[in-house]
Amino acid sequence: MQKMKRKIYIRPKTLSEVYDVFGDDKLVKLVNIAQIKFYASMGVQPYWIDESPYDGRSIAFYNKEETTEVWEKWKRYDTKTGEK
Repeated sequence: MQKMKRKIYIRPKTLSEVYDVFGDDKLVKLVNIAQIKFYASMGVQPYWIDESPYDGRSIAFYNKEETTEVWEKWKRYDTKTGEK
């Protein structure tokens, strides 16, 4: 009988905790709403969403390791037709 691996989900309560858990070099910050929606459609959720202090746009913070595969798919994604 194989043991099932459990995935631990971390839900930080502040942006500071996000940086504490992942570190700045392991975070991906996205402001493109189409890209954020694409990531969500692929099952990748941000660890934090906030407002950019510079222009007021939404900014989503992701763990870089979890976005590698989705990033490759995003580069091939056609935003006009919605084809993946």
